[in-house]
Amino acid sequence: MLFLAATAATVLATSCDALRFRPLEHALSRMKGEGRWVSVEPLRRSTDDFNKARDDDLLLFRYQAQFSPQPLDRETPCPQLERLAGAPGAPVFILVHGVYGDGREWWPVVPLLAQAKPAGVFMFRWGVAGQHGELVDALTVGVNRIAACFPSDTPLVLLAHSAGGVMASFAAHGFQVGSSPTQPRLRLLTVASPLAGSGFRDGPKDVSNGESDTRLTYEIGGTIPGYPAAADGVEVIHFRTQFPADTVMRPQYDHSPNQRGVGVAGAREVDLPADLGHEAALLHVVQELVAGRAP
Repeated sequence: MLFLAATAATVLATSCDALRFRPLEHALSRMKGEGRWVSVEPLRRSTDDFNKARDDDLLLFRYQAQFSPQPLDRETPCPQLERLAGAPGAPVFILVHGVYGDGREWWPVVPLLAQAKPAGVFMFRWGVAGQHGELVDALTVGVNRIAACFPSDTPLVLLAHSAGGVMASFAAHGFQVGSSPTQPRLRLLTVASPLAGSGFRDGPKDVSNGESDTRLTYEIGGTIPGYPAAADGVEVIHFRTQFPADTVMRPQYDHSPNQRGVGVAGAREVDLPADLGHEAALLHVVQELVAGRAP
């Protein structure tokens, strides 16, 4: 009995320790493949604080405390989206994480974006089992509703990391954000995104019960020839990382995940410093963005 009790205590402690790093509700959502929106109220902490305490369990809880569930569809009342008091002309940031969720690479990003005193911050969270059409549609509907609810002169910045950039690139042609005679309304920035496919699922799609596999991860794993042009009022910039610093970009078969010219039609491609890894690239782009140095 003592042995069983000790074993149970060890298992429970181990499970709780694991949950501190990936909350149960978040993990279950990823497994289900759900796409859901959250609103963000950034904590006023410096990026240095986050970098110095990356191994602090408490920091994870502080990070998660910034997020609140945000139902977001075509009928969402606009007052529900206007939670931050940004200065006139302040941007709205829309964040899309990669296939493994918003991990530690995102911890310093949100407080850093807060330095721009945004009019709003939202994140689209999604799971690896999600269906391509459902995820892209949920992202598109949410972006369009945000665009409709904020004044037409409010700039929108969609920051998508890794596989999130693949999803956002699929959705770019469906964004209805309006346009300006002087500049795009929405800037879509993909960072370290394997837009040409990572290569681990080349070949025929999986078939189950007579239906093709339509999960978004199929496109991420397969070889993608390109994406439709973005809608009016949308500017797309692909920030490219390099192998070997970014191992996600390891060449596969007859192509590389960051192959040139494979992206949203008409998008700009910007090469990041060659020594930036997959996660570090995200913070680098955000630092440049907040400092006003991003293209």
